[in-house]
This record gives sequence, structure tokens and C-alpha cells, in this order.
Amino acid sequence: MICLGLFPPYPPSGFEHIEWRYFYHLLFMQDYLPPDICFVFWSLAIELKFYILAPFIALGLLKIDRVHHRYAVLIAIITALATLRLYAALYISDQSGDYETYFLEFRNRFHLGADALIAGMLCAKLWDNKNIRARLRKPIMANTLFFGGFFLFFALTGFTLLHDTGISLFDKAGVPLLIGGAFGAMMMGLLGGCKASRFFKGRGLRFIAMISYSLYLIHIPLLLPIVVTGARIYDDPAHPALSWLATLPPFAMYCVMAATFMYFVIEKPFIDWARKK
Repeated sequence: MICLGLFPPYPPSGFEHIEWRYFYHLLFMQDYLPPDICFVFWSLAIELKFYILAPFIALGLLKIDRVHHRYAVLIAIITALATLRLYAALYISDQSGDYETYFLEFRNRFHLGADALIAGMLCAKLWDNKNIRARLRKPIMANTLFFGGFFLFFALTGFTLLHDTGISLFDKAGVPLLIGGAFGAMMMGLLGGCKASRFFKGRGLRFIAMISYSLYLIHIPLLLPIVVTGARIYDDPAHPALSWLATLPPFAMYCVMAATFMYFVIEKPFIDWARKK
């Protein structure tokens, strides 16, 4: 839809060298080349590379007899990738502290963000172990993991925005892995049956979870026209926060409607087709 020019900020006729941009996006290389058809597409390239790599890691783990050695291998991979990101933060990446430069040259690179994805594999392997799973299902463990992960995530993201504070070494080297670890802990706590699990099992959140991938893809194309044109439901320059609060509910409604359409018309048919294969 974006490539067809259905969203005002993305007219293909306005792009230079649009054929080249389409080409490397089709190859899912927009994590190393500019994701400038729609910048939300940067994560799709990282996901695809992980999907290609993960089966080989899984096959390698199956060749290791001792379960605890498998965990050690995954931890070693995570450590190596995190060390690579620290090295890049210290010696390779731009040191200006500008968010856009940080995002294009550092944050959206597959090799600089894969450690959190491997951490997800480690969580899956831990849950697959029945002895560990039994421990994770104990209320104190499940609640500690979920709420510990939640407060860690809030501490990392809830007080300041990277856009406003500049980019520090900790932001580059530590925050991505810590956020991945926070979500991993929350997920393990929910699987273990923490107190918050009832809330997440609600019908409304289950529906949002179902359309979440489409919702992620569509929210930026729908948001950018508001940012570019300033078309808010209530626009008071003296109270920008109030303007956004008034605009947020209809924006969220439009996003959910568009994501629901995308899920049932595009995403679900392809999921069903893949399962038949």
C-alpha cells in the first residue's frame, strides 16, 4: 500500500532512485541500507535474517548432548554479540549523540541487535525443560520475573526519550539487551502464571495480540500524516500534551481498524496458506 502511494507522506514519485530502494527492500537489506520507503520496515530485515539463522543454531544445539551445555552455548553467543555491540559503540559508531545517526548507523543493524533475539531462544529452551518449567510456575518465581522485567523496562524507557537526552554509551551498548531481557523475563513470568497473566488473557488484549504485527506495520504510516500536517483533533500550541491526548483515541481507533483489515485480508490468508504447506 505504501509503494502504491496510498499514504500521503510516501509518494513513490517523490523518491530518487526508487527502483534501487525497492530492490534492496525486496532483499530485506534495509537494516544496512536506509529504510527510506517506510522506516518501520527496518525491523523486518532483522527478523528475516534471524529466521534464517535460528534453525542452524537450533540444529547445532541438538548435536550437544548435555542440556546445560546448550544453555552455555546460547549464553556464549549472547555475550559475544553484546561484546560486539560494545566494541562498535566504543570504536566504530558515530559519537555525535544524534538520534537519527544512531538509529541509521547502529540501532538498525542485524549484527548489533541479534543478542536480544538469541536471548529469546534461551528463554524458549529454558521453558522446554520440565524441571525449570516447574520452578518457573511457582508463584514467587513467576511474579518476580514478570514484575522485575516490567519495572526494568519502565526504568529504561519510562522517564526519558532518547530523542531528548542524546545517545550515551549505555544507550548503545546496554539498553537493547536489557530491554530484550526485560521482555524475556515478563514472558517467562506470564507463562509461569503470574498475577498479571489474567489481565493478559482478556479477550481485548488477545485480539490486540492477534493483530499486533499488522498494527506495528500500519501505525507509522498513519501517524506520519498527523506529524507532517499537524492535523490534530485539538490543536493548542500552548498545550501540546493536551493536543496529543485529544488526538490519541481516534488515532488508536483508526490504527486498530486498519490493522484488523490487514490481518484478515492479507496476514491471515498467508498464515493459513503456509500451514497447509
